[in-house]
Amino acid sequence: MGNLTRYLPKLALATGSIALVVSLAESGLRLGSRLGSPPSLVEDPFLGWDSLPSGSPVGDEPGGDLVLFLGDSFTQNNRWPDQVARHLGLPGINAGVSGFGTCQQLLKLSQVLKMEKPCLVVLQFYAWNDLRDNWAWPALGYSPEMLTRPYLSPYGNWFHSHYPWQWMDTFKVTSYFGKRSLVRAWQKADRVMRSEGLDLLAAGRQMQVAGLCAEEAWQPFYRPDQQSGAYVQGAWQVTETCFLKIRELCQERQIPLLILALDAPFTVDQDKWLALSQAPIPITRDLPLDRLRRFFFKENIHAVLPQAKLRDWNVSTGRPAYDGEAQSLIGHLTLEAQEIVAREVALAAGKLMGKN
Repeated sequence: MGNLTRYLPKLALATGSIALVVSLAESGLRLGSRLGSPPSLVEDPFLGWDSLPSGSPVGDEPGGDLVLFLGDSFTQNNRWPDQVARHLGLPGINAGVSGFGTCQQLLKLSQVLKMEKPCLVVLQFYAWNDLRDNWAWPALGYSPEMLTRPYLSPYGNWFHSHYPWQWMDTFKVTSYFGKRSLVRAWQKADRVMRSEGLDLLAAGRQMQVAGLCAEEAWQPFYRPDQQSGAYVQGAWQVTETCFLKIRELCQERQIPLLILALDAPFTVDQDKWLALSQAPIPITRDLPLDRLRRFFFKENIHAVLPQAKLRDWNVSTGRPAYDGEAQSLIGHLTLEAQEIVAREVALAAGKLMGKN
């Protein structure tokens, strides 16, 4: 025991030194990721996070009128915006940001319009997770660095989400503890959603963080018996309000607006639909986009919904429109599917701008 007591100060010093080195290394990695090879996403106090760079040129050489493309990961770093701009013979800016919901796209549009006046705004919407991106109870948490997103409440007030465990996440980019705390938050949300139900959670404004593929969180949007609940109704109310505010921003500046509405792989690819439709809880795969189509028609908002074209192409060719396995809930458009989408968007955009 005497020898152990003698070495305790040295052991404490060594432990403290290791902790300091780890802390400094993590700080260095975080700083390096900002200053060296930049990540695709960076923190933003207004938007929650943003792409780096905030917008990338697409289409023809810059000069004159340009097309502004907004969206999530289906827009950021994808080819279809460039193809649309080239079909139109115009330059463009790809301002898509992975993980963005319609609320964030509204805020980013307001930022861009302070500096630019595009000749057309094309906003891409992805029903499967954008409806959840716009709703805070429960919030949709992708990663520790994509949690403090701004929300629009059903009462029209803006707010940022904050969770009691976020104090652990000092180093958001590389922190093991931050990622572990998010996983625990997903697990807790699963338990709460199963025990209390989503509608009670939504009505009570309980701050929980659900995982991307949590069945309790995404399935209600595809179930006819869940459409009148507080969760689905609240998410739709906020989403529709954001669309109306986006339209208002564009109308004030006399800028045409075109919405590209997409949905999950199982709404198009037959193999993915067959794999999912065997589940014990039946879902209606066209439910969200049918509701969206009615809303756009009522509000006279121009939109492209290419699911039928993509579905026909999938059936006729046997090739998938989305990447990923048949059992996968997530996936992005293949290059061939992006070409189909680009042609549909360019055709609608040309009519809207009087180019056809």
